[in-house]
Amino acid sequence: GETLASVDRGRKVFGDSGGCADCHGWDGKAGVEGQVAPALYQSALTAEQILEVIRCGVPNSTMARHSDSAWTPAAPCYDGKVQADIAENDFPPAAARMMSQRQLGDVATYVVQVYKLREMTLEECEKIFAAGDGNCDEFR
Repeated sequence: GETLASVDRGRKVFGDSGGCADCHGWDGKAGVEGQVAPALYQSALTAEQILEVIRCGVPNSTMARHSDSAWTPAAPCYDGKVQADIAENDFPPAAARMMSQRQLGDVATYVVQVYKLREMTLEECEKIFAAGDGNCDEFR
């Protein structure tokens, strides 16, 4: 169905163009190269909340904003805030590559369906890497 298609698209963005796995880890457990990104598998956020975090980034952190329109009057963040409401030094950095609305939604769906309060599975690991990949041996 549409959710499965969205998860598949979200997986590609998460691991590739979105750069998500660079900080959160391919398995959502973070700890990548000293990054202190939250472990997604422990997240209790809803899909809507996750989408807002991806779209807007997080002030006073390394979580980048992934939408060009975030923090504008047309697309405010976190209860109506715009860029002028955030101290310049605390404003979320821009992501290296911005995401479309569909990509934002797909990544949020992927995070909720695959990582949220779940353990990684062999099936999902092999979707991220490939069937028989050594990265997935721990799940066999």
